[in-house]
Amino acid sequence: MRIYNNITAMTAYRSLMRTDSAISKSMERLSSGLKINSAADDATGLVISEKMRNQITGFNQAIQNAQQAMSMLKTAEGAMGQQHELLGRIRELVLSSNNDFMTDDNLQTIQNEIDTLVEQIDDIANNTTYNGKNLMDGTLGSKLVIDEDAGTSTVFGVGGVSATITG
Repeated sequence: MRIYNNITAMTAYRSLMRTDSAISKSMERLSSGLKINSAADDATGLVISEKMRNQITGFNQAIQNAQQAMSMLKTAEGAMGQQHELLGRIRELVLSSNNDFMTDDNLQTIQNEIDTLVEQIDDIANNTTYNGKNLMDGTLGSKLVIDEDAGTSTVFGVGGVSATITG
């Protein structure tokens, strides 16, 4: 029995397989747009790339957290602005009532308006919420993660700003 072997064909086949592998690798790089597609391309580079990718993801989440905190604080700021306007009106009423020409009926009317304004201040404090959490009753203490690896956080809150708390 005789086994025939064609060395030239075997060499050509081996060369074809290498070329096919190189073309596949080049196509993978071209289609993904990445220099490193697997650990076989550059193991160290892949580790560094993945670490940087994780940091970017962490930074993006920190940015989203900060944007949510800013939205919450803007909501609280708007509510406090309304309360400030109401307090300004109360001050005006108190100053206008502080003269000898006011009758008891006038003073009672002023007091009724002040009572209504105080109720509005309390309503704002009790009904200002962000994502279901009351912002103005003094119980909110939110933790904001601002570092990509959750190693740094800031705790912030809004103090109580109802008429009862502020006096």
